[in-house]
Amino acid sequence: MGSLPKISWADLASDDGMTPSNSPQQNALQNSRASEEEPASDIHTHHLKDDNSMAAENQQSRLDTAMEKLEQLFHTRDSLFNLDPAERKEKLLLQQSDLIKFLDNLGESKTTQQRALVHYIRGKALDVEDDHVPKAEEELSKAVKLDSSMGDAWNQLGMSFWKKGDVQTAHDCWQSTLIHCISLQHTKAAMRELSMAYRARGGDAGESLRLAKELISKDMSDHKSWSNLGNAYMSFFFASSLDREDLFRALKAYHRSDACVDSQDPDLYYNKATVYRYLEDYQSAILEFNRAAELDPNLQAAEAIKEVESLVGEMTWMIEQHCNLKPPRIHAMLATLPAMPEPLVVSAAEFRNVGCPQLKEGANVGKAVTGLVLATPKADGPIRLVVAERGGELSCVSVYNMKGGRVKPG
Repeated sequence: MGSLPKISWADLASDDGMTPSNSPQQNALQNSRASEEEPASDIHTHHLKDDNSMAAENQQSRLDTAMEKLEQLFHTRDSLFNLDPAERKEKLLLQQSDLIKFLDNLGESKTTQQRALVHYIRGKALDVEDDHVPKAEEELSKAVKLDSSMGDAWNQLGMSFWKKGDVQTAHDCWQSTLIHCISLQHTKAAMRELSMAYRARGGDAGESLRLAKELISKDMSDHKSWSNLGNAYMSFFFASSLDREDLFRALKAYHRSDACVDSQDPDLYYNKATVYRYLEDYQSAILEFNRAAELDPNLQAAEAIKEVESLVGEMTWMIEQHCNLKPPRIHAMLATLPAMPEPLVVSAAEFRNVGCPQLKEGANVGKAVTGLVLATPKADGPIRLVVAERGGELSCVSVYNMKGGRVKPG
């Protein structure tokens, strides 16, 4: 502020007879001096507030950078399947180490939410691999204690316990996300993990399917939820229903997942291939196994392709070569088959004897095939049979839902 003009008491008292005590100029001068002297403490307080605000903003900016590094770390984990496992692990560890060092240099966080976020980022970064890491569990536990609404911290903590083999605690963590968190993204992730957990425990495929359906109702465009629904239908088929329609429902869900986004998830294609293989659509199965192998060479999809090709090749050879039996020998064996009554009555149900060419895909109510089992090729899944009918024609037959060893050649 510039210097004020000098004013004498005589000047103040002249002309209007005012006394110094009630002079406007004096009041202005006093106010001006007061304005220069009294705000010192207020200015200091404002500076402190500004400094604290700037520090908090800078800390939040650094935390945002840490979150970006965390996302990059998990993107590497979830996308670089085609790398050599050792190379991929080295890349992950380098990114993990860089992130941990970045967190170490952050300094002390000012707010509870920021401290919770630091623990979460550190814990999730440490939990990037498949094995349980006690330090990751410790950091994630601190995060949810400081901020119970942090859904992704609950979800990752659940995954940490899952790797540890503590299924019930993992289940409780995912339930905590549903209780405390309002983020749709995080609640969807928790429901997917819960659905998976019910399937993996082997005890409640029905509850897994129920959760998967509820999840779809929350977001019809989420490709991960559609993939989860496909897994739930497939699991429900093998664990409970044995209804082929559930396998077709699984395929529809997988196709919806693939349609939502250009999926780079090798598990999606591997699971689709598994369903096609069980349904004996071997061409589609090999196509999907190939897509899975291209994305993740370590998924053993190439071995599955070899198994399918070996099975189809062996069955084809057996039929073309008549299982290395000469036709007269086969006809002699068929001649020993007993005559079948028409109709054949089994448990009050009537069946009419037909040949394999007269069967159609799906249920063949009231139809029965009489034949002689010539061979039982070894294969996973349903029991495979090479059957000779009364007329000498050979067919490949798959028997589902029957324990191995019940049917033998001859």
